[in-house]
Amino acid sequence: MSEETKRDEIDSTRRRALAIAAGAAVGATAMAVSSARAEGPAVSRSEFADKVLLITGATSGIGKGTAERFARYGAKVFFCGRRRNLGKEVEEAIRAQGGEATYMFADVREEDSVKAFVEACLERYGRIDIAFNNAGVEGDIRAKVATDTQGNWDDIFNTNTRGLWLSMKYEIPVMQNQGGGRIINMASLLGLRVIPHIPAYIASKHAVVGISHAAAAQHAGDSIRINVVAPGPTDTPLLAKVTGGDPDRIAAFNAGIPTGRIATVEDIAGGVELLASEAGSYLHGTLLVLDGGKSFREYGT
Repeated sequence: MSEETKRDEIDSTRRRALAIAAGAAVGATAMAVSSARAEGPAVSRSEFADKVLLITGATSGIGKGTAERFARYGAKVFFCGRRRNLGKEVEEAIRAQGGEATYMFADVREEDSVKAFVEACLERYGRIDIAFNNAGVEGDIRAKVATDTQGNWDDIFNTNTRGLWLSMKYEIPVMQNQGGGRIINMASLLGLRVIPHIPAYIASKHAVVGISHAAAAQHAGDSIRINVVAPGPTDTPLLAKVTGGDPDRIAAFNAGIPTGRIATVEDIAGGVELLASEAGSYLHGTLLVLDGGKSFREYGT
């Protein structure tokens, strides 16, 4: 794809997102939910009403669950992902339940795409109160250090680490200009420890922790609170890929966690909510581990 074609595609999707968002009907009430575990608590969090939440990588998993949760609270959700069909499904499902959400295609590996995504959100809403930089890939789960490929390594780092840096590069000036904001970055329990698998993924998540702490140190005086969530095993497509759906392997994951179960998407979205809330206003440069006590059991600290 030529650079001119890329720019045309970015401009086209940006214009489409803005046009759709401008005509969207915003629900007056929070979404009804059918299950506290699957859909989240049916409660009102008025502090998030009309707040603008920007999310990268929200077409499935934790990003999708977080978009749904904040939309129930009345937030204006502007999100991206590379899978257009899933992005539109998430957008339509949220709107059908009375929430406000706009999907825009963006590829966090490409600077122009990230810039266009942030600018489109700013054009639509005039501000970004909360940014959840969630986009990530696991790559080849069978890879070893001695047999990994440059293509696999580059794709993981370009998405998980470079993409997160690019997101903050364009989010931070917006928040500086408006007088503050909240940024939550997605790491992993594997950004703190290692297992004998997926070395590039592990390295990328260690890097996420490092760049997040550096950014937090630089921007504390700007009233921009920058924190990190580090989930342990979570019921997402990634875990399904690792376990292959094998009940025995899933049971082994559950048995390895003191609380007796892997995390749900809602569990992790709850951590993002804390870091985005006034209750978490004094949390800055914090690494919030959401692992059901797994680290405590393994390290005894």
